[in-house]
Amino acid sequence: MDQFVERKLRLGSIPGLTVGVTSKDGLLGVRVYGFSDLGSKLPVVPDTLFQIGSISKSFSSIVAMQLQDEGKLDVQRPVGEYLPWLRMRSAHGPVTMHHLMSHTAGLPTGTEATTEAVSEVWSMRNQESGPPGAYFHYSNMGYKIVGMVIETLTGIPVGQAISERVFAPLGMRNSIPIVTQDLRERLASGYLPAYDDRPMRRGAAMAPAPWVDCDSADGSISSNAEDMTKYIRLIMNKGFGPSGRIVSEAGFKALTTPVMRTGPSENDAWYAYGLDVETRDGHSIMSHTGGMVGYISAMCMDMDVGVGAIVLSNGATSVDDIARYAVKLFRSSSAGASELPKETPYATTVEKPEEYEGQYLSDERSILVKRAGNELLATHEGVSATLDPKDKDSFFLELPGFELHLVRFRREGDEVVELTHGPSVYRRGGRTVPAEAPLSPAWASYCGHYRTHNPWLTNFRVFARKGSLWLSYPSDEEHQLFVRTEGVFSVGDPRESPEWIRFYATVGGKTQRATLSGEEYARTFTP
Repeated sequence: MDQFVERKLRLGSIPGLTVGVTSKDGLLGVRVYGFSDLGSKLPVVPDTLFQIGSISKSFSSIVAMQLQDEGKLDVQRPVGEYLPWLRMRSAHGPVTMHHLMSHTAGLPTGTEATTEAVSEVWSMRNQESGPPGAYFHYSNMGYKIVGMVIETLTGIPVGQAISERVFAPLGMRNSIPIVTQDLRERLASGYLPAYDDRPMRRGAAMAPAPWVDCDSADGSISSNAEDMTKYIRLIMNKGFGPSGRIVSEAGFKALTTPVMRTGPSENDAWYAYGLDVETRDGHSIMSHTGGMVGYISAMCMDMDVGVGAIVLSNGATSVDDIARYAVKLFRSSSAGASELPKETPYATTVEKPEEYEGQYLSDERSILVKRAGNELLATHEGVSATLDPKDKDSFFLELPGFELHLVRFRREGDEVVELTHGPSVYRRGGRTVPAEAPLSPAWASYCGHYRTHNPWLTNFRVFARKGSLWLSYPSDEEHQLFVRTEGVFSVGDPRESPEWIRFYATVGGKTQRATLSGEEYARTFTP
């Protein structure tokens, strides 16, 4: 595991992290790596606190289950019965706590435009939501509402409710339920990519993250690895803490019962209440990840074997693979395996590289892709570089002009037929590039780079490709835009996403402003 983590830190530009592994009976170990602060070279120690982000959601769901056991809450009743001031525009049925906790309420992800949950949710009152129960769409906004219901029913802040109802009975003495300035000296310093407008490449330069206060139920807990293993044991012991039940049998069953598939997957992946539930390698796995401004976390539990892991970091790279690998290692070790599974993060080899080889043409430009052993080389305008795999069919390409987007290969059936890079389309040699309809002046005016000072999502790009408009996030997650009304679009298929964008304030043939699901952005001069 040390070898796996050390490679992950180096190539993932993660300043520091901690790993805790536990059986359902007790702590197996805590390891620390790297620095809690790069400037002072202060190392991570077992007591170092990290923000755990959205892993906090299951804590809030546990409190909701306790309130249901006490007869104070019915998760199937409309949330408006508990928050009469909350009125959301919808042509559909009412939203319930069940919908909110399972991310099936049809609400946008949320903008994090303010540090106050009430004002954030208040801004939703005039926004249309999707049909509750129709699809899974991750929503921090929804869990902010969960926290408000908890506060209404308990009469205390949600952080205090979590502390009294979960931290205290589990003995999580080092965990803090809200993020405030008073926490700074105990917390690892957070870091983000120095270049925030493009996909983060291996070994990318990092910069200190801005500070953000947080006290909402969607992600405001800070903790260390040992405390979090106490929480993992609560889940692996199906609601039992060191002194008895914290969640009733019925409450735990509701907490962990799959509600909605989270998307197409080779695994049987579902979402319950604040927990991902899946079958992987024949084992029942519960997990969740978390992300804050400058922090990434992951929790993974094998419910069949009773082994779980927590990973907390102060970087911007997913650490889910570390948590899963730790569980796999300890599962194999406890079973007496003669040889432990060996895995390597950031493999450079490409499965079936021959599938991608060929000349890709676009107007007068071309990209030549050739196999070099188990790697791929791309040549553009006489300069060559390795195609560095990120996901299946998507690659980093460190050539001039290719910094801002991933290179993606598109298939028809099993055959690779096309390469895209942001707005550019390259057809594989011998294939005709279909003629595109000219872009309307209005749509052309929307294309550009938009920014805000909100550290959660600082910028995005809008571009035209193959006659459609697309929105690209810095991670290079791309979504097609679908017309709602003039100047207003759904971000992604409206049957599966409630996100929207509105363009306005046109000057000199270019829109200067865009509202993305409630957050205001302005056009910037950069490409």
